Amino acid sequence: MGKKKTVKSDYEEELKLIHTERNNILNFKIEFKCKTQKQKELLKTLQSKTITFIKGPAGTGKSYVGIYSALTELKNNNIDKILFIYPTQEDEGESLGFLPGDEFEKVSPFFGPDKYTMEKMFTASGKNGPDIVNQLLNKKLIEIHPTLWMRGLTIDNSIVIISECQNMNSDILLKLITRIGENTKIYINGDIGQISSKGIKKDNKISGLQYAIDHLSILDEIGIVEFGTEDIVRNSLISKILKCWSPDVYGTLETIDKNKE
Repeated sequence: MGKKKTVKSDYEEELKLIHTERNNILNFKIEFKCKTQKQKELLKTLQSKTITFIKGPAGTGKSYVGIYSALTELKNNNIDKILFIYPTQEDEGESLGFLPGDEFEKVSPFFGPDKYTMEKMFTASGKNGPDIVNQLLNKKLIEIHPTLWMRGLTIDNSIVIISECQNMNSDILLKLITRIGENTKIYINGDIGQISSKGIKKDNKISGLQYAIDHLSILDEIGIVEFGTEDIVRNSLISKILKCWSPDVYGTLETIDKNKE
């Protein structure tokens, strides 16, 4: 009997240490304030819906708001981890063989922008941003994976962030969103104007992101937030560039004052 009690006591002590270590890592602050009404709408939608599709041009802060929401849920121990999922090649297939290294090394380049965003958030709050992100990665509180990793899995107690979804076909995106389990939310974002998938562009196929928005909007559990060029906060020039570059996607400039300084 004494041995069983010791084993149980050791197990409880180990769980206590793990819990304490987790709380120490999650003892961070994030200073964030929505800059636009659309960002406020997105934050509210992420908090209330199970799956949220986020569509819009670069510079609108859609990724920033999503990461902030996910980190807040993680900090408050409402979830166990955050999963970042990325398409990893232009072609419709999902082989990672052409990239060097193991799975983490293969996907890491795609994680770069989101990693930088998190580091920026933590640093702005007076912390060592890169150090906090590395701790979250090392303790598996944040994981990054290619799309093919999701096949056959059920994901519980997590927030899944799927980026660059304009480059996923509808079959791949369906595979990803049907992995959802208990107490899990999925954030899906992309920009239809930045499709680089050869499979989608070659045959003029509809992006999986647009297909999902068109077919799932009737479900109460689904949230859809669409940003426009008027919501760009990074630099006002981006809006002008996009409208000149792809007027069929972003609209046209109403007037161009060439004499404006």
